[in-house]
Amino acid sequence: MVRVLGLGDAGVDVVLHIPRLPQHDEKILATRVERYPGGVIGNFLCALSRLGTASAFVGCLGNDGFGALVREGFDAFQVDTNRLIVKEGEETYFCVSMLDDTGEKALVIAPTTTMFPAPEDLTDDTVRGADLLHTTGLRIDTTLKAIALARRHGVKVSLDLEPSTLSRGEDRVRELLESSHLLFVNAHAIRGMFPGETDLRRAGLELLRHGPKMVVITQGGQGSLVVTATETIRTPAFPVAVRDTTGAGDCFNAAFIHGHLEGWALERTALFATAAAAISITAVGAQSGLPTRQAVDEFLQQRRAPRA
Repeated sequence: MVRVLGLGDAGVDVVLHIPRLPQHDEKILATRVERYPGGVIGNFLCALSRLGTASAFVGCLGNDGFGALVREGFDAFQVDTNRLIVKEGEETYFCVSMLDDTGEKALVIAPTTTMFPAPEDLTDDTVRGADLLHTTGLRIDTTLKAIALARRHGVKVSLDLEPSTLSRGEDRVRELLESSHLLFVNAHAIRGMFPGETDLRRAGLELLRHGPKMVVITQGGQGSLVVTATETIRTPAFPVAVRDTTGAGDCFNAAFIHGHLEGWALERTALFATAAAAISITAVGAQSGLPTRQAVDEFLQQRRAPRA
């Protein structure tokens, strides 16, 4: 039985390996070009399924080669695609990722009409029977309809609030926050919401006032901060040999939700998610290094951290 639905985007990452990021009007040669399945929701679902939580994709793909590559990735990770809509004559979106020798990246997204489903693509059957719906605010009208359907059927909502969503207007963002049980937000988005605020815990507490029961703030190489009305959990990142940071946040979110649905304590859940994200960035490709539950436990044991 599917426990988690992922509503949103799945596409292809076209990875250009370069020695360094180019400057304005500069041409440099890529040393290698690769293509991988990707997308915020696509990565999240594959990570979640890899950890052992049954998941399903709610979204669209084009009937093209990139769409076929995404479907192959879902099949490899046993992500349920019964809710997938293939749109004839449309193209699957892709992202160009320029990856330098440090493992850091610069991204350019090429959006298409299949990048996010439309409100009319969703029905009661879309969400019925799941425990949790995880989505983004990439298309707010669709997200709000999905949230309304989820609430009707007693399905919790987890929201990944990306910086680009903030440009949709304060009122629309507030609507998303009011209906979310669990909020994931990165430090960059926090700075956009609370200019000049340097205390992430204080920002997290302010976000709780708008509806979420839990706020998870990711900080990349600096770790994460989990804020609830009664707890604050700070978890530093694990030092690893970085090859590609693409999808690390998606993997973190998936591992956190895995622990959350298992009923683990917050400290244990955050540690598990941090370890999973660390493992994921040791391979090139957002889905190439996604770990199993056993791999995360072994990673923590090797570093003498408590097993999750």
